[in-house]
Amino acid sequence: MITILLTVGFWAVLLLFGYTTCVYVLKLRDVPAICGGMALFGIMTFTILANGLSFLLPVQTAFIISFVLLLVWSLAWIAIAHSGSVPAIQWEVPPRWHVIVLFVTICFAGFAYARDAGEILWTTYALPATLLEGNFPVMELTNPWQLISYHYAAPLFIAGFSFLTGLPFSYSYAFLPLFCSASVVLFACAIGWRLTHSWGAALFSGVFALASAGMYWLQGWRLIRDLFIVYVFGGSIDHSPFWWLTPMIRNRHAQSIVNTLNERAVALGAACLFGLLFVLMELFTKNQRQPIRWAALAVPLALCLALSAETSFIVVLIAVALFSVAIIVGRKIFLLPAPYYLRALALALLVIIPAYFLALHQGGILSVLQGNVGSSSFSLSLDGRIHHHSIDPIAFWEWRFWRDYGVHVIIWIYALSFVWRKREESATPMLLWLVAAAHFLVPFVIFYAPFPANLNRMIFFFFGITGIFMGVLLWQLWDRKNFAVRSVVTVITIIVLLGSAMNVSVRAVFPTLELEKNPLIPITPIASAEESEMYTWIDEHTTLDDWFYIYAHPDSRDMLNDQIRFSGIAGRFVVDFGFINTPLPEKEVLLTALRDSCDAKSFDELGIRYIAVPTERQAQWFSDECRAVEWRLIVGEKEIVPRVYERTE
Repeated sequence: MITILLTVGFWAVLLLFGYTTCVYVLKLRDVPAICGGMALFGIMTFTILANGLSFLLPVQTAFIISFVLLLVWSLAWIAIAHSGSVPAIQWEVPPRWHVIVLFVTICFAGFAYARDAGEILWTTYALPATLLEGNFPVMELTNPWQLISYHYAAPLFIAGFSFLTGLPFSYSYAFLPLFCSASVVLFACAIGWRLTHSWGAALFSGVFALASAGMYWLQGWRLIRDLFIVYVFGGSIDHSPFWWLTPMIRNRHAQSIVNTLNERAVALGAACLFGLLFVLMELFTKNQRQPIRWAALAVPLALCLALSAETSFIVVLIAVALFSVAIIVGRKIFLLPAPYYLRALALALLVIIPAYFLALHQGGILSVLQGNVGSSSFSLSLDGRIHHHSIDPIAFWEWRFWRDYGVHVIIWIYALSFVWRKREESATPMLLWLVAAAHFLVPFVIFYAPFPANLNRMIFFFFGITGIFMGVLLWQLWDRKNFAVRSVVTVITIIVLLGSAMNVSVRAVFPTLELEKNPLIPITPIASAEESEMYTWIDEHTTLDDWFYIYAHPDSRDMLNDQIRFSGIAGRFVVDFGFINTPLPEKEVLLTALRDSCDAKSFDELGIRYIAVPTERQAQWFSDECRAVEWRLIVGEKEIVPRVYERTE
């Protein structure tokens, strides 16, 4: 019961922080923008505050201080409001059926992906576990001598959430898809409202931003072909009857933003991106009377984006810079007052400079490019292909390119006409268009050798941003009340939403399919009765500075899971070949010696004090390779697992 009360209190404070910031500080009056801010601003501020304070204070202290600061801020503004110094609020509320559609969309996506196990990797449970033990600056979990090259905002938030409420990590993760999908939908809706002052266009923008995808579902034609072969022509097939299902719902490179909800770190990045876009469009509004407040909010949002989706952070900053230059060079085209251009340039610099230089010290891709973490594996690729996989690139002249990207590319190009029509009222549609362009072009010109498919996330975000334009343009067509035109709009709506609808439905309705099989909420790994002695001893007698080694054959997923599980439960580093970073050459030699021969000298040079033997899989290796005289049994019994050995002097 106490955990439930603490969880309710935690979210109440974060939501209240978002509400007071939107209503009393930013003076927002439209409900979608306020609700989007409530969903995101508390999470973002808590994460960025905790990240900054954790470099100066113990991480658990940083979580407490961050939470208290949010509470004090919220109560202070409520006190000011009740003192009568804040005028009565005139809300801008969408029609009831619009609210219902938005609510159902958000809840359906949030529930479907709350059921998903997410990234069953080091970053899911082991990273937040070590964060709670003081892993700051954040180091690679298997190479603790190197800063981690990973977007760790979501694990950091989950660590703080679980610490303050007592929830297991998996239950904490289950909240993120709901709040991230709410942020994307509601901020896109708010942007659509500002572009058109039409709630219909705003509704379309919110839904398309989250769920518009490529037409990869057309690969379902394989089912039709198989049905004809078997039942019409009397033939047979030599593959599974359901072989068509995976490519029909799981095309990795043409998914909508809703698919990022499966990857918690990237989901928070999508939420931060749309929150930042909304804030930037408000910041660069012609008649903005509080630019400093909006700029002050844009910087931490950009920092949270840099800790969640670093490449997107870079392209947004580039787009903002291009926007400020474009409106100065094309000032005769935009027909805006002269002071606007200089102010826009000043505000762009006010956001870009602090965000960029602060982000340099947070690890991740920016640090990689600066040479602070590992080596850069980025290279130019100007062959006109998207290298979603190094062996199967997609060229723009191929049919599957137009099948998967065609509708969004056409809408993106056509959106220039919308930008042109709006040029006398506002330049901000140009900013939105430039951000979409940057996200689309990155996978065409950049190749990331270690994980080529990671740049697909730029396409997800391109779909989402273009979805705002798509919603606006389709609603304008729908509003003509012409049957033929509305029929075309209906067809386009179906073909761009069908893929996401099937994907979400499978996750929400069919959790018993082997492909998606998991409990209602994934279960955080916990120590079994046989393991309790080992983990209790580790908790009482070791710290994060005591490094462990667990043998894992490079081809054994089970052994890798043993390492991940141990690190997630114990909150300790497990030294091995890097799961994200590439080990330094001299370290790689030592790690190879550990794995191949349990070399005692390598253990000493790496500073590894303990060997854990959690299962029989490691017991055989220890018996064959390690010399008993060099290791002292300190937990468990010789012939029984689990057990822990300590290096003898």
